[in-house]
Amino acid sequence: LYMGIKDKGGKIEELSSVSGIGLDEMLYVGDDLNDIPAIKKAGFSCCPQDADANVIKVCDFKLNAHGGAGVIREIWDSFYYFWQISS
Repeated sequence: LYMGIKDKGGKIEELSSVSGIGLDEMLYVGDDLNDIPAIKKAGFSCCPQDADANVIKVCDFKLNAHGGAGVIREIWDSFYYFWQISS
């Protein structure tokens, strides 16, 4: 978790480079206009139900949860469920 990042697209590229994890393997969650550059670079993106309309348009998946109200839990539960049925 990083706070106060202005260039989120650049930050996700930096994290990819430092970690050795490809952008195509990264999940990004965002809800506002300044998240769009990172959303477009991540391999998969999602946003809360109450995200800005422009963010919803570019995200791969819109969650049922609202920002600050279970977004991470919904993502975890979805991945865990997928992992369970695919194992």
